[in-house]
Amino acid sequence: MLLVVLFVTGSTAMIFIFFPQRLLARGIYYFWVNQRWTILWLALYGLLEYYLRLPLFYIEKPDLIFNYTALFGIRGTMPIVFSVILFTAVFLARPIENPFPVQWQAWVQEKRGMFLKKISVVNGAWSAFLPAFLPIGLVLFVVYGLWGAKLSDYLPSFWNDAIGYWLWIRQFSDYGLGGGYNFPNELMPPAGFNHYGEGSPLYIYFYGLFGYLFGWSPHLPILVNFGLIVVSVYGFSRFMRMDTHQNLVLALIMAVSWPVMIFAATTSHESLNQAIGILFAGIFLRLRQAERVHPLSGFSIVLFAFFAGMLRLSWVIFFPPLFYFLFPGTPPRRIALSLLGSGALAIGILWLTGLLVPPINNSIFTALGSERGLLFGLQMQFLAQVKKLVSTQRMVPGMATLFLLVMLLVYGLKETLSFLRQKAQFENLMKSQAVFDIYNMLTLLLAGMTLYLANGFYRVFFAPLLTSLFMRVAQRKYGFAWSMAFFSLLFAPVMLTGQKDWDGAKMNFTYRAPELAGSQEVLAELVIYDETTKNPWCNTILIPLSFYDTRLTILPSGIGVSYIHSYPLPNIPIRSKYLLLGEMNYRELVEQNALRADLLAELPIGRLYRNLDANCTP
Repeated sequence: MLLVVLFVTGSTAMIFIFFPQRLLARGIYYFWVNQRWTILWLALYGLLEYYLRLPLFYIEKPDLIFNYTALFGIRGTMPIVFSVILFTAVFLARPIENPFPVQWQAWVQEKRGMFLKKISVVNGAWSAFLPAFLPIGLVLFVVYGLWGAKLSDYLPSFWNDAIGYWLWIRQFSDYGLGGGYNFPNELMPPAGFNHYGEGSPLYIYFYGLFGYLFGWSPHLPILVNFGLIVVSVYGFSRFMRMDTHQNLVLALIMAVSWPVMIFAATTSHESLNQAIGILFAGIFLRLRQAERVHPLSGFSIVLFAFFAGMLRLSWVIFFPPLFYFLFPGTPPRRIALSLLGSGALAIGILWLTGLLVPPINNSIFTALGSERGLLFGLQMQFLAQVKKLVSTQRMVPGMATLFLLVMLLVYGLKETLSFLRQKAQFENLMKSQAVFDIYNMLTLLLAGMTLYLANGFYRVFFAPLLTSLFMRVAQRKYGFAWSMAFFSLLFAPVMLTGQKDWDGAKMNFTYRAPELAGSQEVLAELVIYDETTKNPWCNTILIPLSFYDTRLTILPSGIGVSYIHSYPLPNIPIRSKYLLLGEMNYRELVEQNALRADLLAELPIGRLYRNLDANCTP
């Protein structure tokens, strides 16, 4: 990419130097100057790709090594020299008037005007269906047209998080707050009523409620995802009274929003978070316009923010600007009250989440609860994410998403500088889209790099990015929308194949492990859900983490799955009534947890045992 940019730029310069009066030369130069920022971003992307492959960083476990030799060698310095020359030329290039004949310009303007006039006839209420249904239509085209499958063929076999979500939603659909436990290392949260997972269980309750009310089917979570996307996008368009032109721009954004389409076709709850991000966009725009917020409306907004924060802790980054717009008064008073209000709500959410999740395998609580102090924990988490991003020595989805975030950050800084030159009032500056985007991107980058996992950046960061994008489209600020669409197309191979999530989604519809059919009948006879017991561990099976895959989908509904995160397990004796293990796992538990168990069956998917020390009836 860097070589392409340098070649095109050099060729443009040569044409303009030797043929300065030719229409072609002046036309290319005119386009080049007007698209200078796109050229700069392309060059930066090329530099990033180049230095990842050089490599500028490499890992000698456990350390991250900066490759000084490569940087200061010929291969390392020449791209920098050429790029500095390019950047200087781009910034110093003087604009020229449109060199094309007036008749051509008039023809283009006429055609553009005719197109805008035609689309303006279409009612925004009808055109809003296009961005709402476009990503769903693309997903269905891939599933039915390219993969030759049906939605009803869905059965999770890729990505153990999606398998876990599917199992938990199924269990809640059938048994609500009942059923077995689903915790790592058999570690329970302080709130014993929650039987689900390592993060907030609210999304399980949300998705499971549809199954509880309307009945479970294997592809139910995907249908819920589709509904969330359609309702949130269409609802935002109508809430902001967007016209057809805006809806077409929104449709373009949705067509290249790869995380929207990838995770809509899984049992991940990303579609719910993306819908929340879109709802936040509408809330912020309306609050920005309101002179005063009715107390009932304010309470509803805070309740929504609380739900979002309980669902995913990263939403707390929106609390300060939210409370800033909710409180009346001067900007200093608003800032002080917003910090107090958002801090109190965030602390409450952290406390409640701590009650609902087991004390293990949560990156946020791990970083915040480091034995060597908060700062050390955040520093170690930051270094771990940098290592993960550069370890493959190529562009990965997380880095591509970071690139988009930095682009929007720069857009915000440029617009803020323009506001400052115009000597805009501080209150108007605080209400500007530019300041919101700067805050959104900076807090997202800092919080993500210190509290989250690099493998999930492209899905977790995308929902807040949608918030800024939708707000900009509603205000007809299309500059970043065009850039985002262009670079999203450029990043398509990275996003779709970088972490094999798209291939994994295909497996969920097309692959069936041959060993499952024979094992399912045996499991149905030997692993029986006990509706009479008051001990949920009697409806729980313990497995090694390596077994957390599609084999679990053939377990009876209601059987919770606890997995071995590390040895030894803290509970002696082990609590789970059933165990599905490999030979080595069985030996480890015998040696380190004094396991006593009867072998019930040797299956293609593992050895099934009954725990003799479980407080359960045989």
